[in-house]
Amino acid sequence: MTGPHEGPSKDKKVKKKVFLGEGDVLNLALSIGQTQEDSVQQKKEKNSKTKELTKVKASASRKHSERKDKLAETKTLLASKRAKAKKEKAKKRKSQKGSAALPSAPGSEAATKPGRKSVSFA
Repeated sequence: MTGPHEGPSKDKKVKKKVFLGEGDVLNLALSIGQTQEDSVQQKKEKNSKTKELTKVKASASRKHSERKDKLAETKTLLASKRAKAKKEKAKKRKSQKGSAALPSAPGSEAATKPGRKSVSFA
């Protein structure tokens, strides 16, 4: 009586393990090599996309700094224009004060105020 843990009975033939033939081994090696090349190619593509994104980010940051520079230049230009306008306005005021302080022509009056009279309450 043969149990499940005993070896095969003498009635049944034992199948021998068949290894791959030479051609099959070469085909298997080629398919493994192709799979590895495909995975390497996918990694390269992924890395190149990452590098491109990094380059895009770098150029975007440069654009940001260029925008900052442009903004600073514009602010400086506006400040200089305001300062120039302020100086011109001050010159106009000075010239108006200067013309009012000059003695008026002999036929016109009213440029100067009459002097105040002193009043005492004693």
